[in-house]
Amino acid sequence: MKWKQWIQNGSGIQKKYLKYTIILLAVALFLSYLGVGLCVRNRLTRSVIDKYQFMTERMGLSLDNLYQKSDEMTAECILYDDVQQSLKNQGLEEVNYISLSKYFAYVDLENIADYCYVDNKGNVYSRSYSSLSYEDVEASGFEKYLGDAYSRTVWFWAEDTLFGTGEEALFIGRYVRSMDYVHEPGMLFFKMGNAFLEEVTGMGRELTSEAAVGIVDGSGQLCLSSVPEEVSLGEERQKEIGDRIDETLEAGMFLEGERIRGGALSAYREENSGLVVFSYVPDSVLSKGLGPVFLVLTAIYILVILLAAVLSIYFSRRFTKPIQVIGKAMTEFDGSHFDRLIDLHTNTELDEIGHSYNEMLGNIQRLLEEIKAQERELRTTELNMLISQINPHFLYNTLDTIYMLARINKEETTMRMIQALSKYLRLSLAKGQEIVTVEDELENVKSYMEIQQIRNKDLFSYEVDCQVDAS
Repeated sequence: MKWKQWIQNGSGIQKKYLKYTIILLAVALFLSYLGVGLCVRNRLTRSVIDKYQFMTERMGLSLDNLYQKSDEMTAECILYDDVQQSLKNQGLEEVNYISLSKYFAYVDLENIADYCYVDNKGNVYSRSYSSLSYEDVEASGFEKYLGDAYSRTVWFWAEDTLFGTGEEALFIGRYVRSMDYVHEPGMLFFKMGNAFLEEVTGMGRELTSEAAVGIVDGSGQLCLSSVPEEVSLGEERQKEIGDRIDETLEAGMFLEGERIRGGALSAYREENSGLVVFSYVPDSVLSKGLGPVFLVLTAIYILVILLAAVLSIYFSRRFTKPIQVIGKAMTEFDGSHFDRLIDLHTNTELDEIGHSYNEMLGNIQRLLEEIKAQERELRTTELNMLISQINPHFLYNTLDTIYMLARINKEETTMRMIQALSKYLRLSLAKGQEIVTVEDELENVKSYMEIQQIRNKDLFSYEVDCQVDAS
Protein backbone atom coordinates (compact mmCIF):
# COMPACT_ATOMS: atom_id res chain seq x y z
CA MET A 1 0.00 0.00 0.00
CA LYS A 2 2.80 2.42 0.81
CA TRP A 3 4.39 1.68 -2.54
CA LYS A 4 1.10 2.36 -4.40
CA GLN A 5 0.58 5.50 -2.36
CA TRP A 6 4.06 6.69 -3.22
CA ILE A 7 3.43 5.96 -6.93
CA GLN A 8 0.28 8.08 -6.79
CA ASN A 9 1.52 10.90 -4.58
CA GLY A 10 5.24 10.92 -5.26
CA SER A 11 6.70 14.00 -6.89
CA GLY A 12 7.82 14.04 -10.50
CA ILE A 13 11.44 14.51 -9.42
CA GLN A 14 11.25 11.44 -7.19
CA LYS A 15 9.78 9.28 -9.94
CA LYS A 16 12.30 10.44 -12.52
CA TYR A 17 15.15 10.04 -10.04
CA LEU A 18 14.04 6.50 -9.20
CA LYS A 19 13.45 5.61 -12.85
CA TYR A 20 16.85 6.82 -14.04
CA THR A 21 18.59 5.27 -11.03
CA ILE A 22 17.00 1.89 -11.68
CA ILE A 23 17.81 2.10 -15.40
CA LEU A 24 21.46 3.02 -14.83
CA LEU A 25 21.82 0.41 -12.09
CA ALA A 26 20.16 -2.25 -14.25
CA VAL A 27 22.48 -1.47 -17.16
CA ALA A 28 25.54 -1.53 -14.90
CA LEU A 29 24.46 -4.78 -13.25
CA PHE A 30 23.61 -6.36 -16.59
CA LEU A 31 27.03 -5.49 -17.99
CA SER A 32 28.76 -6.70 -14.84
CA TYR A 33 26.58 -9.83 -14.93
CA LEU A 34 27.76 -10.52 -18.45
CA GLY A 35 31.37 -9.79 -17.57
CA VAL A 36 31.37 -11.86 -14.38
CA GLY A 37 29.33 -14.60 -16.06
CA LEU A 38 31.69 -14.86 -19.00
CA CYS A 39 34.73 -14.78 -16.73
CA VAL A 40 33.31 -17.43 -14.40
CA ARG A 41 32.13 -19.52 -17.33
CA ASN A 42 35.53 -19.40 -18.98
CA ARG A 43 37.28 -20.31 -15.75
CA LEU A 44 34.91 -23.16 -14.88
CA THR A 45 34.92 -24.43 -18.46
CA ARG A 46 38.69 -24.28 -18.55
CA SER A 47 38.85 -26.10 -15.23
CA VAL A 48 36.59 -28.92 -16.49
CA ILE A 49 38.49 -29.13 -19.80
CA ASP A 50 41.81 -29.27 -17.95
CA LYS A 51 40.48 -32.08 -15.79
CA TYR A 52 39.44 -34.18 -18.77
CA GLN A 53 42.56 -33.21 -20.67
CA PHE A 54 44.63 -34.56 -17.79
CA MET A 55 42.54 -37.74 -17.81
CA THR A 56 43.13 -38.13 -21.57
CA GLU A 57 46.84 -37.65 -21.11
CA ARG A 58 46.85 -40.31 -18.39
CA MET A 59 45.04 -42.71 -20.68
CA GLY A 60 47.55 -41.93 -23.42
CA LEU A 61 50.46 -42.62 -21.10
CA SER A 62 48.76 -45.86 -20.06
CA LEU A 63 48.49 -46.75 -23.75
CA ASP A 64 52.23 -46.04 -24.12
CA ASN A 65 52.95 -48.35 -21.21
CA LEU A 66 50.80 -51.11 -22.70
CA TYR A 67 52.58 -50.86 -26.03
CA GLN A 68 55.94 -50.88 -24.29
CA LYS A 69 54.89 -53.93 -22.30
CA SER A 70 53.66 -55.72 -25.43
CA ASP A 71 56.89 -54.89 -27.23
CA GLU A 72 58.92 -56.34 -24.37
CA MET A 73 56.69 -59.39 -24.32
CA THR A 74 57.11 -60.08 -28.05
CA ALA A 75 60.87 -59.53 -27.70
CA GLU A 76 60.95 -62.16 -24.94
CA CYS A 77 59.00 -64.52 -27.17
CA ILE A 78 61.55 -64.11 -29.95
CA LEU A 79 64.41 -64.81 -27.56
CA TYR A 80 62.77 -67.95 -26.22
CA ASP A 81 64.93 -71.01 -27.03
CA ASP A 82 62.22 -73.07 -28.64
CA VAL A 83 61.20 -70.13 -30.81
CA GLN A 84 64.75 -69.67 -32.04
CA GLN A 85 65.07 -73.42 -32.52
CA SER A 86 61.89 -73.50 -34.57
CA LEU A 87 63.52 -71.18 -37.09
CA LYS A 88 66.42 -73.55 -37.77
CA ASN A 89 66.38 -76.07 -40.56
CA GLN A 90 65.84 -79.16 -38.41
CA GLY A 91 62.90 -77.59 -36.61
CA LEU A 92 61.42 -78.91 -33.34
CA GLU A 93 60.67 -82.33 -32.11
CA GLU A 94 57.07 -83.27 -31.29
CA VAL A 95 57.47 -82.70 -27.56
CA ASN A 96 59.02 -79.26 -28.05
CA TYR A 97 56.37 -78.46 -30.65
CA ILE A 98 53.60 -79.09 -28.12
CA SER A 99 55.50 -77.24 -25.42
CA LEU A 100 55.97 -74.19 -27.62
CA SER A 101 52.30 -74.16 -28.53
CA LYS A 102 51.44 -73.91 -24.83
CA TYR A 103 54.19 -71.37 -24.10
CA PHE A 104 52.37 -68.45 -25.70
CA ALA A 105 49.39 -68.96 -23.44
CA TYR A 106 51.52 -68.00 -20.43
CA VAL A 107 53.40 -64.97 -21.68
CA ASP A 108 53.53 -61.90 -19.43
CA LEU A 109 50.61 -60.02 -21.00
CA GLU A 110 47.05 -60.01 -19.74
CA ASN A 111 43.81 -60.25 -21.70
CA ILE A 112 45.15 -62.36 -24.57
CA ALA A 113 42.08 -63.89 -26.21
CA ASP A 114 43.98 -66.08 -28.74
CA TYR A 115 47.39 -66.43 -30.36
CA CYS A 116 49.12 -67.87 -33.38
CA TYR A 117 52.80 -68.36 -34.20
CA VAL A 118 53.98 -69.39 -37.68
CA ASP A 119 57.63 -70.32 -38.15
CA ASN A 120 59.59 -69.91 -41.39
CA LYS A 121 58.71 -73.40 -42.48
CA GLY A 122 54.94 -72.94 -42.31
CA ASN A 123 54.38 -74.70 -39.00
CA VAL A 124 51.55 -73.19 -36.96
CA TYR A 125 51.66 -73.05 -33.17
CA SER A 126 48.38 -72.21 -31.48
CA ARG A 127 46.08 -73.52 -28.78
CA SER A 128 45.57 -77.24 -28.66
CA TYR A 129 41.92 -77.01 -29.65
CA SER A 130 42.71 -74.75 -32.59
CA SER A 131 42.87 -76.27 -36.06
CA LEU A 132 44.65 -73.38 -37.77
CA SER A 133 46.79 -74.12 -40.78
CA TYR A 134 49.35 -72.11 -42.65
CA GLU A 135 46.80 -71.57 -45.42
CA ASP A 136 44.46 -70.02 -42.88
CA VAL A 137 47.19 -67.62 -41.84
CA GLU A 138 47.90 -66.61 -45.41
CA ALA A 139 44.20 -66.25 -46.14
CA SER A 140 43.70 -63.94 -43.18
CA GLY A 141 45.86 -61.28 -44.83
CA PHE A 142 47.35 -60.26 -41.51
CA GLU A 143 50.86 -60.30 -42.97
CA LYS A 144 50.13 -57.01 -44.74
CA TYR A 145 49.73 -55.28 -41.37
CA LEU A 146 53.31 -56.15 -40.49
CA GLY A 147 54.47 -54.32 -43.59
CA ASP A 148 58.19 -53.86 -44.07
CA ALA A 149 58.98 -53.55 -40.38
CA TYR A 150 62.10 -55.64 -39.77
CA SER A 151 61.39 -56.40 -36.14
CA ARG A 152 58.84 -54.13 -34.62
CA THR A 153 55.70 -54.79 -32.64
CA VAL A 154 52.65 -53.77 -34.64
CA TRP A 155 49.18 -53.03 -33.29
CA PHE A 156 46.25 -53.10 -35.69
CA TRP A 157 42.49 -53.12 -35.39
CA ALA A 158 40.92 -55.57 -37.81
CA GLU A 159 38.19 -58.10 -38.37
CA ASP A 160 39.10 -61.52 -37.00
CA THR A 161 39.67 -63.46 -40.20
CA LEU A 162 42.45 -65.50 -38.61
CA PHE A 163 40.63 -67.25 -35.79
CA GLY A 164 37.31 -67.16 -37.58
CA THR A 165 35.20 -65.23 -35.09
CA GLY A 166 34.55 -62.39 -37.55
CA GLU A 167 34.51 -59.80 -34.75
CA GLU A 168 36.70 -56.75 -34.77
CA ALA A 169 39.50 -56.76 -32.26
CA LEU A 170 42.96 -55.46 -31.49
CA PHE A 171 45.78 -57.65 -32.77
CA ILE A 172 49.46 -57.51 -31.83
CA GLY A 173 51.82 -58.83 -34.48
CA ARG A 174 55.55 -59.07 -35.05
CA TYR A 175 58.06 -60.73 -37.35
CA VAL A 176 60.09 -63.40 -35.61
CA ARG A 177 63.69 -63.61 -36.90
CA SER A 178 66.59 -65.87 -36.02
CA MET A 179 69.29 -64.40 -33.85
CA ASP A 180 72.02 -66.61 -35.39
CA TYR A 181 71.21 -67.12 -39.05
CA VAL A 182 69.62 -65.27 -41.84
CA HIS A 183 66.37 -67.05 -42.60
CA GLU A 184 62.87 -66.16 -43.63
CA PRO A 185 61.11 -64.76 -40.56
CA GLY A 186 58.18 -66.28 -38.79
CA MET A 187 55.08 -64.35 -37.71
CA LEU A 188 53.54 -63.99 -34.28
CA PHE A 189 49.95 -62.75 -33.75
CA PHE A 190 48.05 -62.14 -30.51
CA LYS A 191 44.35 -61.39 -30.45
CA MET A 192 43.59 -59.13 -27.48
CA GLY A 193 40.36 -59.13 -25.56
CA ASN A 194 38.28 -55.98 -25.10
CA ALA A 195 39.47 -55.72 -21.52
CA PHE A 196 42.96 -54.97 -22.82
CA LEU A 197 41.95 -51.53 -24.12
CA GLU A 198 39.22 -51.05 -21.52
CA GLU A 199 42.03 -51.00 -19.00
CA VAL A 200 43.06 -47.75 -20.69
CA THR A 201 39.63 -46.13 -21.10
CA GLY A 202 38.47 -47.14 -17.64
CA MET A 203 41.17 -45.26 -15.76
CA GLY A 204 38.86 -42.41 -14.78
CA ARG A 205 35.58 -44.08 -13.97
CA GLU A 206 34.29 -41.04 -12.10
CA LEU A 207 35.00 -38.86 -15.16
CA THR A 208 34.06 -41.23 -17.97
CA SER A 209 30.58 -41.46 -16.47
CA GLU A 210 29.96 -37.93 -17.79
CA ALA A 211 32.13 -37.80 -20.92
CA ALA A 212 32.67 -40.02 -23.94
CA VAL A 213 36.07 -41.67 -24.27
CA GLY A 214 37.38 -43.92 -26.98
CA ILE A 215 40.30 -45.21 -29.01
CA VAL A 216 40.75 -44.66 -32.75
CA ASP A 217 43.25 -46.46 -34.94
CA GLY A 218 45.51 -44.85 -37.53
CA SER A 219 42.83 -45.08 -40.24
CA GLY A 220 40.30 -43.21 -38.12
CA GLN A 221 38.27 -46.31 -37.28
CA LEU A 222 36.69 -46.33 -33.83
CA CYS A 223 38.17 -49.26 -31.95
CA LEU A 224 36.58 -48.84 -28.57
CA SER A 225 34.35 -46.25 -26.93
CA SER A 226 32.61 -45.63 -23.65
CA VAL A 227 29.64 -43.29 -24.03
CA PRO A 228 27.26 -42.41 -21.15
CA GLU A 229 23.55 -42.56 -21.88
CA GLU A 230 23.07 -38.81 -21.64
CA VAL A 231 25.85 -38.11 -24.16
CA SER A 232 25.04 -38.37 -27.86
CA LEU A 233 27.91 -39.54 -30.08
CA GLY A 234 26.25 -40.04 -33.46
CA GLU A 235 27.84 -40.71 -36.82
CA GLU A 236 28.22 -37.02 -37.66
CA ARG A 237 29.98 -36.31 -34.40
CA GLN A 238 32.17 -39.39 -34.75
CA LYS A 239 33.11 -38.20 -38.23
CA GLU A 240 33.91 -34.74 -36.90
CA ILE A 241 36.07 -36.23 -34.15
CA GLY A 242 37.84 -38.44 -36.70
CA ASP A 243 38.44 -35.48 -39.00
CA ARG A 244 39.94 -33.42 -36.19
CA ILE A 245 42.18 -36.33 -35.19
CA ASP A 246 43.33 -36.94 -38.75
CA GLU A 247 44.37 -33.32 -39.20
CA THR A 248 47.72 -34.03 -37.57
CA LEU A 249 50.03 -37.00 -37.13
CA GLU A 250 51.73 -35.51 -34.12
CA ALA A 251 52.44 -37.94 -31.32
CA GLY A 252 51.55 -37.29 -27.72
CA MET A 253 48.92 -34.80 -26.59
CA PHE A 254 47.92 -32.95 -29.77
CA LEU A 255 44.37 -31.80 -28.93
CA GLU A 256 44.02 -30.01 -25.62
CA GLY A 257 40.38 -29.22 -25.02
CA GLU A 258 39.73 -28.25 -28.65
CA ARG A 259 36.27 -26.73 -28.99
CA ILE A 260 34.10 -28.56 -31.50
CA ARG A 261 30.38 -28.56 -32.13
CA GLY A 262 28.61 -29.47 -28.92
CA GLY A 263 31.62 -29.86 -26.65
CA ALA A 264 35.39 -30.04 -26.20
CA LEU A 265 37.79 -32.67 -27.58
CA SER A 266 41.12 -33.85 -26.17
CA ALA A 267 43.28 -36.48 -27.90
CA TYR A 268 46.56 -38.31 -27.34
CA ARG A 269 48.35 -40.33 -30.04
CA GLU A 270 50.55 -43.30 -29.11
CA GLU A 271 53.65 -42.91 -31.27
CA ASN A 272 54.42 -46.56 -32.13
CA SER A 273 50.98 -48.08 -32.51
CA GLY A 274 49.34 -45.02 -34.03
CA LEU A 275 46.28 -45.50 -31.80
CA VAL A 276 44.64 -42.34 -30.51
CA VAL A 277 42.81 -42.14 -27.21
CA PHE A 278 40.33 -39.25 -26.99
CA SER A 279 37.78 -37.75 -24.63
CA TYR A 280 34.75 -35.76 -25.70
CA VAL A 281 33.16 -33.55 -23.04
CA PRO A 282 29.69 -32.24 -23.97
CA ASP A 283 28.63 -28.67 -23.26
CA SER A 284 26.15 -29.92 -20.66
CA VAL A 285 29.08 -31.15 -18.55
CA LEU A 286 31.16 -28.04 -19.23
CA SER A 287 28.36 -25.79 -18.03
CA LYS A 288 27.21 -28.10 -15.25
CA GLY A 289 28.78 -25.98 -12.53
CA LEU A 290 27.55 -22.70 -14.01
CA GLY A 291 23.94 -23.11 -12.89
CA PRO A 292 24.54 -22.55 -9.16
CA VAL A 293 26.98 -19.72 -9.89
CA PHE A 294 24.53 -17.85 -12.12
CA LEU A 295 21.74 -18.54 -9.64
CA VAL A 296 23.77 -16.97 -6.83
CA LEU A 297 24.74 -14.03 -9.06
CA THR A 298 21.10 -13.50 -10.06
CA ALA A 299 20.00 -13.57 -6.42
CA ILE A 300 22.73 -11.09 -5.45
CA TYR A 301 21.87 -8.72 -8.31
CA ILE A 302 18.13 -8.85 -7.54
CA LEU A 303 18.92 -8.07 -3.90
CA VAL A 304 21.16 -5.18 -5.00
CA ILE A 305 18.43 -3.78 -7.26
CA LEU A 306 15.82 -3.98 -4.48
CA LEU A 307 18.21 -2.38 -2.00
CA ALA A 308 19.06 0.33 -4.52
CA ALA A 309 15.36 0.99 -5.14
CA VAL A 310 14.67 1.34 -1.39
CA LEU A 311 17.68 3.61 -0.88
CA SER A 312 16.74 5.65 -3.95
CA ILE A 313 13.23 6.19 -2.59
CA TYR A 314 14.63 7.12 0.81
CA PHE A 315 17.21 9.59 -0.49
CA SER A 316 14.88 10.99 -3.14
CA ARG A 317 12.33 11.72 -0.44
CA ARG A 318 15.01 13.29 1.69
CA PHE A 319 16.19 15.56 -1.12
CA THR A 320 12.83 16.30 -2.73
CA LYS A 321 10.89 16.95 0.46
CA PRO A 322 12.50 20.41 0.88
CA ILE A 323 11.72 21.12 -2.79
CA GLN A 324 8.11 20.09 -2.17
CA VAL A 325 8.01 22.42 0.84
CA ILE A 326 9.30 25.30 -1.28
CA GLY A 327 6.93 24.47 -4.15
CA LYS A 328 3.93 24.22 -1.82
CA ALA A 329 4.78 27.53 -0.14
CA MET A 330 5.08 29.28 -3.50
CA THR A 331 1.89 27.71 -4.85
CA GLU A 332 -0.20 28.56 -1.81
CA PHE A 333 1.14 32.11 -1.47
CA ASP A 334 -1.86 34.45 -2.04
CA GLY A 335 -0.02 37.75 -1.68
CA SER A 336 -1.31 38.53 1.81
CA HIS A 337 0.26 36.10 4.26
CA PHE A 338 3.88 37.16 4.59
CA ASP A 339 4.44 35.27 7.82
CA ARG A 340 4.51 31.85 6.11
CA LEU A 341 8.27 31.57 5.98
CA ILE A 342 10.28 28.48 5.00
CA ASP A 343 12.51 26.88 7.62
CA LEU A 344 14.97 24.40 6.04
CA HIS A 345 18.01 22.73 7.57
CA THR A 346 19.35 20.40 4.87
CA ASN A 347 22.91 21.79 4.73
CA THR A 348 22.52 22.04 0.96
CA GLU A 349 21.83 24.75 -1.61
CA LEU A 350 18.13 24.32 -0.83
CA ASP A 351 18.68 26.22 2.42
CA GLU A 352 19.86 29.22 0.35
CA ILE A 353 16.77 28.95 -1.85
CA GLY A 354 14.55 28.95 1.24
CA HIS A 355 16.44 31.94 2.66
CA SER A 356 16.09 33.79 -0.64
CA TYR A 357 12.37 33.02 -0.69
CA ASN A 358 11.98 34.43 2.82
CA GLU A 359 13.89 37.59 1.78
CA MET A 360 11.66 37.88 -1.29
CA LEU A 361 8.56 37.78 0.94
CA GLY A 362 10.06 40.55 3.09
CA ASN A 363 10.86 42.65 0.04
CA ILE A 364 7.36 42.16 -1.37
CA GLN A 365 5.84 43.12 1.99
CA ARG A 366 7.94 46.30 2.18
CA LEU A 367 7.12 47.16 -1.42
CA LEU A 368 3.39 46.76 -0.78
CA GLU A 369 3.65 48.96 2.30
CA GLU A 370 5.46 51.62 0.27
CA ILE A 371 2.83 51.44 -2.46
CA LYS A 372 0.05 51.77 0.10
CA ALA A 373 1.79 54.80 1.66
CA GLN A 374 2.20 56.39 -1.78
CA GLU A 375 -1.46 55.76 -2.53
CA ARG A 376 -2.45 57.43 0.74
CA GLU A 377 -0.30 60.45 -0.09
CA LEU A 378 -1.77 60.59 -3.59
CA ARG A 379 -5.32 60.57 -2.22
CA THR A 380 -4.43 63.31 0.24
CA THR A 381 -2.96 65.37 -2.57
CA GLU A 382 -6.05 64.85 -4.71
CA LEU A 383 -8.24 65.84 -1.81
CA ASN A 384 -6.23 68.99 -1.25
CA MET A 385 -6.49 69.77 -4.92
CA LEU A 386 -10.26 69.41 -4.74
CA ILE A 387 -10.33 71.62 -1.69
CA SER A 388 -8.13 74.17 -3.44
CA GLN A 389 -10.56 74.11 -6.33
CA ILE A 390 -13.61 74.55 -4.07
CA ASN A 391 -12.22 77.48 -2.01
CA PRO A 392 -11.83 79.87 -5.00
CA HIS A 393 -15.48 79.30 -5.85
CA PHE A 394 -16.54 80.48 -2.42
CA LEU A 395 -14.16 83.40 -2.76
CA TYR A 396 -15.56 84.33 -6.17
CA ASN A 397 -19.11 84.04 -4.92
CA THR A 398 -18.28 86.24 -1.93
CA LEU A 399 -16.68 88.85 -4.19
CA ASP A 400 -19.71 88.73 -6.47
CA THR A 401 -21.97 89.28 -3.48
CA ILE A 402 -19.87 92.30 -2.34
CA TYR A 403 -19.89 93.57 -5.93
CA MET A 404 -23.67 93.35 -6.05
CA LEU A 405 -24.01 95.17 -2.70
CA ALA A 406 -21.68 97.90 -3.95
CA ARG A 407 -23.70 98.20 -7.11
CA ILE A 408 -26.91 98.46 -5.16
CA ASN A 409 -25.35 101.20 -3.06
CA LYS A 410 -23.93 102.72 -6.21
CA GLU A 411 -20.41 102.63 -4.89
CA GLU A 412 -18.58 102.56 -8.19
CA THR A 413 -15.10 102.74 -6.65
CA THR A 414 -15.76 99.64 -4.59
CA MET A 415 -17.28 97.98 -7.64
CA ARG A 416 -14.22 98.69 -9.73
CA MET A 417 -11.83 97.44 -7.04
CA ILE A 418 -13.83 94.24 -6.50
CA GLN A 419 -14.02 93.66 -10.23
CA ALA A 420 -10.25 94.16 -10.64
CA LEU A 421 -9.50 91.90 -7.63
CA SER A 422 -11.84 89.23 -8.92
CA LYS A 423 -10.20 89.32 -12.32
CA TYR A 424 -6.76 89.14 -10.74
CA LEU A 425 -7.69 86.16 -8.60
CA ARG A 426 -9.32 84.32 -11.48
CA LEU A 427 -6.15 84.60 -13.54
CA SER A 428 -3.98 83.52 -10.59
CA LEU A 429 -6.03 80.60 -9.26
CA ALA A 430 -8.53 79.33 -11.75
CA LYS A 431 -6.28 78.09 -14.53
CA GLY A 432 -3.75 76.11 -12.44
CA GLN A 433 -1.37 75.74 -15.34
CA GLU A 434 2.37 75.26 -15.06
CA ILE A 435 3.06 77.49 -18.07
CA VAL A 436 1.55 81.02 -18.05
CA THR A 437 1.43 83.14 -21.21
CA VAL A 438 2.72 86.67 -21.38
CA GLU A 439 -0.81 87.86 -22.16
CA ASP A 440 -2.12 86.39 -18.88
CA GLU A 441 0.75 87.95 -16.95
CA LEU A 442 0.01 91.35 -18.50
CA GLU A 443 -3.64 91.01 -17.54
CA ASN A 444 -2.61 90.29 -13.95
CA VAL A 445 -0.35 93.32 -13.93
CA LYS A 446 -3.13 95.47 -15.39
CA SER A 447 -5.60 94.27 -12.73
CA TYR A 448 -3.11 94.90 -9.96
CA MET A 449 -2.28 98.40 -11.26
CA GLU A 450 -5.96 99.22 -11.50
CA ILE A 451 -6.41 98.31 -7.84
CA GLN A 452 -3.39 100.50 -6.90
CA GLN A 453 -4.74 103.39 -8.95
CA ILE A 454 -8.08 103.23 -7.17
CA ARG A 455 -6.30 103.22 -3.81
CA ASN A 456 -3.88 106.01 -4.79
CA LYS A 457 -6.13 108.12 -6.95
CA ASP A 458 -4.41 110.76 -9.16
CA LEU A 459 -1.09 109.55 -7.88
CA PHE A 460 0.10 107.95 -11.12
CA SER A 461 -1.29 106.81 -14.42
CA TYR A 462 -0.54 103.74 -16.53
CA GLU A 463 -1.07 102.56 -20.04
CA VAL A 464 -0.37 98.99 -21.02
CA ASP A 465 -0.55 97.80 -24.53
CA CYS A 466 -2.06 94.32 -24.32
CA GLN A 467 -1.99 93.69 -27.97
CA VAL A 468 0.08 90.56 -27.62
CA ASP A 469 -0.08 87.72 -30.04
CA ALA A 470 -1.63 84.83 -28.09
CA SER A 471 0.11 82.39 -30.29
